[in-house]
This record gives sequence, structure tokens and C-alpha cells, in this order.
Amino acid sequence: MTNGEFPKTLILSDAGLPSVVACVAAREAAIGAGCDAGAIADRVVAAPFALSTQSALLQRRAVVAQAEATGVGALKETPPLASVNAHASADEREGIELLGALLAAAHAGFRRVVWPASAGAGESVDIDRLSQIADRALCAARYASVCAADDGAGVELETPYAELSDRQLAELALDMGCPVDTCWWALASGGQDDPVKAERQRWQRAFEIVGWTISAA
Repeated sequence: MTNGEFPKTLILSDAGLPSVVACVAAREAAIGAGCDAGAIADRVVAAPFALSTQSALLQRRAVVAQAEATGVGALKETPPLASVNAHASADEREGIELLGALLAAAHAGFRRVVWPASAGAGESVDIDRLSQIADRALCAARYASVCAADDGAGVELETPYAELSDRQLAELALDMGCPVDTCWWALASGGQDDPVKAERQRWQRAFEIVGWTISAA
């Protein structure tokens, strides 16, 4: 497979652990398919998505750090093609932002989008969250493909880590040699802010279960 034949891939990244796993997986898939290593940054690109209002700046920086560490490209932001009302709920916001990201991807020539959302909740999976991810992905992808039909091709959306628990994601990250220290919650110094502290503790527990310790920030 040549560079031009490998599907141009957009990774919707919040700079968390599933996102860095997605970057490494996409890079390895491109190499395995015969894509030149030097061209991967043009064929696989990470873009900020679903950022927290409390840690958005840190997450944006981490998206770039993860991209640089894994050899993929990075966008500073995903062009908003669907506006979100300021009073929209978190559920409404995620669905609308997902649709906007898919439309932006289609307009930019991406034919494959990876949304590394996870329903992991410790060593189990949140079934309600899993259903949300599946429903939103299906609806948004179908609508975006219809809107992008004039371009001659639709956009495919993948959610490869939706069913994985935190422990399974930690195991996968270690097996793949992912640069865990580029996750947004690992890059923050001190970690005294609630969102940073809570997220770091979440993944510290997951990695401890599989016998690995996250270095202190």
C-alpha cells in the first residue's frame, strides 16, 4: 500500500490514555500497511476533542506532545462546523461536537476517524456509557456520510476502545509501549487541581493492578 492509498486518519484526542493508544495503533497500522514512516504525520493526525473546560489548555498541549512522541501529526483545534449552545448539557455537547468533528474531517479529506472513547470504570465497564458511545457514533457517522456524499466518499468512524476497562487499557498501553507520560494528567506538575488529581489517581490504580507504577509529575 502506498502513502496515497492509506486512508487519511483523524484521531479525536482528549490527550488521555485511550488517545495515546490510538495514536500508536494508527501509526503502527500505517507502517504495517506499507506507508512510508516519513509520511505518517500527513496521513495520521490527532486533533483536540471533548476537552474539559477546567483543563482544556493543558489537554491541548498534551495532544501535541502525544503526537510528537508517537510520530503522528497534530492540529491545534478541530474546525467547529456545528455550533453548541452555551446552555447545552454535557450529553448534547458531546453529540454535537462529534458531528461537527466528523463534518470537518470529511471536508478536510479524512476518510477514517478514530474516536478513542472508553466506557471503562475501574475494572468494569459502564454499560450506560457504552450505549451512549455506540449510539452517538452511529448517528453522527451516518449523518456526516450523507452530508459528505458530494465528495464521492463517506467518512468512517471507529470506536475501538469503547468496551475496554481501565485495566485492559493500561495493559494495552504497556504492551504497545505507549508514552504514558504524555497524557495530560501526567504532564501537570503537582496535580493538586481536582480534575488532574482525580484522573491521575484513576490511572495510577489501573496501572498498579497490572504491576506498573506511574512516575510522579
